[in-house]
Amino acid sequence: MTAPRLTFEATARDGAARCGTVTTARGGFRTPCFMPVGTRAAVRTLSSADLEDLGSEIILANTYHLMLRPGAATVAGLGGIHGFASWTGHVLTGLGHGFSDGHLHSHGERIQFLRENLNGLRGVFFRDGLF
Repeated sequence: MTAPRLTFEATARDGAARCGTVTTARGGFRTPCFMPVGTRAAVRTLSSADLEDLGSEIILANTYHLMLRPGAATVAGLGGIHGFASWTGHVLTGLGHGFSDGHLHSHGERIQFLRENLNGLRGVFFRDGLF
């Protein structure tokens, strides 16, 4: 699977600092930006409409936490992270601190975790996505 193309166009510079636009298959968003954290793809106390009204163009979600609860099948069944979160903007995902305790091993195109921290299950992720 080929990753979607991501580009960055600088619109202003001050020394090493840059402002610009990141463009993905979904469209573009400006940087620097405020990126609300929706660990499980939802920002607590704010709806997607609230985030849009505040000018948010991107949210941060944690794929590790989504895998644990509600689970990949639930998220996929609701249309992926965007459908699950009722969010039409950009989403940046990462594994977060869930794997920072040394239980992660890389084997070429797959990443294997030996034990997750909620119930001790073992599993394998592939680099092209958890979901």
